[in-house]
Amino acid sequence: VLGCGAGKSVIAGNIARMATEKHNDVMFIVHRKELCEQIRNTFSKCDVDFNYCSINMVQTLTRRIDKINKPKLIICDEAHHILSNSYMKILDAFPDATVIGLTATPIRMNEGGLGKVFEQLIEGVSTKWLIDNHYLAPYKYYGVTLADTSKLHTVRGDYDKYEVEELMSQHYIFGSAVENWKKYANGEKTIVYCSSINTSKETVQAFKDAGVSAEHLDGTTPKAERERIVEAFRNGEITLLANVDLFGEGFDIPDCNCVVLLRPTKSLSLAIQQQMRCMRYQPGKVGIILDHVGVYRNSGLPDDERTWSLEGRKKREKSLVTVRECPNCFA
Repeated sequence: VLGCGAGKSVIAGNIARMATEKHNDVMFIVHRKELCEQIRNTFSKCDVDFNYCSINMVQTLTRRIDKINKPKLIICDEAHHILSNSYMKILDAFPDATVIGLTATPIRMNEGGLGKVFEQLIEGVSTKWLIDNHYLAPYKYYGVTLADTSKLHTVRGDYDKYEVEELMSQHYIFGSAVENWKKYANGEKTIVYCSSINTSKETVQAFKDAGVSAEHLDGTTPKAERERIVEAFRNGEITLLANVDLFGEGFDIPDCNCVVLLRPTKSLSLAIQQQMRCMRYQPGKVGIILDHVGVYRNSGLPDDERTWSLEGRKKREKSLVTVRECPNCFA
């Protein structure tokens, strides 16, 4: 367990190197195709022997289980997903393999801790320590609420997606999101997290109308187009990238300085993953988090101290100081 951007991939790469040096087969599992090349590059720098190591998407593995060499070691990225049926199908097929999971948030919504799979939880240093020691960037958090989520109902642990869509489709939200971005993060490379394809496209159009170079991506975007847009964003040709459930986990853009939260959620995992996407370290960098849907009210701040357990849901440790919002600047 280690915070977003703290180096879990490098740790996994060194574990994989030590295993492949002994000619043990290693299976590394990711859940997004955008992460495969990123992981492969990291593993190459760690001198992993790819004759004994494969990097696979979980969706591909579930279709090819009968054709896979039996691994000695399975390393699961974003391991808070591991209780889902697709991951369990893979683990059940290789019961003798040692399994290591990596995550910033060892909990799965509605299913509690990960003790069904793992026997030991190893916690790394805290997010606060990583910031203090210049491994993650410090941040400024602004709670400029544009959408009131207090009346939304909960379905299977998170907000009702149909009510969320209706709430977030209000046109004043898109224009206000642009106005606040220009006030707090004008010109900064930004990822926007949206609740639906429609709201993401509407958000991008509002930014384009304001003269900002912006693009939208979602799971239905053709592969070649996705790769072109992501590369343009990495190169700085695009300032703002709005997406739906694509870039919350593992997506590494060190010079992304701002995230805009337009996706209401009660999921602690999702909240932390999205909040921290702008906190990759660069000298002098201060990440900017623009929370327009009150995510922090449910999930707290990225560097809150948390107690994790394999057995059940996390407990937020009590603090003498509660989160307060400045009525003038919304910090």
